[in-house]
Amino acid sequence: MSAQAESLDLSPSPDAARPGGRWRMLEPINAIAAMLMLAIVLLLLAGVASRYLFDIPVVWIDEVCSISFIWVAMLGSAMA
Repeated sequence: MSAQAESLDLSPSPDAARPGGRWRMLEPINAIAAMLMLAIVLLLLAGVASRYLFDIPVVWIDEVCSISFIWVAMLGSAMA
């Protein structure tokens, strides 16, 4: 073996020893993205119900959903 190969430290990192150690820091991002997706679905459902069932369109729901979707896309790219 060469001196370079002997100096490589291939032991697992301390974070890897814990169950889900490296992925644990992504849990808040996952939770936020899941809450935003739930909010998008509920807001769109409320928007459809207000527009077609009650004939009272709520304009700001579309804007909130589009902005929330952008945030979900950004959080998804951070998770990837």
